[in-house]
Amino acid sequence: MDLSPKKLEIIEDLSSVCMSPKEIAIILDVDTANFLNEVIDDTSEAYRAMQKGFLKTKLKYQRDIFSAEIEPDIMHEQKKMIDNFNSQLIRDINS
Repeated sequence: MDLSPKKLEIIEDLSSVCMSPKEIAIILDVDTANFLNEVIDDTSEAYRAMQKGFLKTKLKYQRDIFSAEIEPDIMHEQKKMIDNFNSQLIRDINS
């Protein structure tokens, strides 16, 4: 799949706010099945963009947790959001 630098930037950005691969494919107006194959191929640029966006968000939350600047309820909500994203990613890949 040929993805322009702009589309890769969009993938990273949307992944950083925990959009699922299917949702990103719809926004980019690309074939969902082909896109899902790209994001599970760890040698593809789409995979790297998805991971980079997700990991940036994960890093932010982990820094917040370790700096103890957020309330426990907020930490729980952030962890739940990350868990939901991971579950959605697995569902998308397996569908």
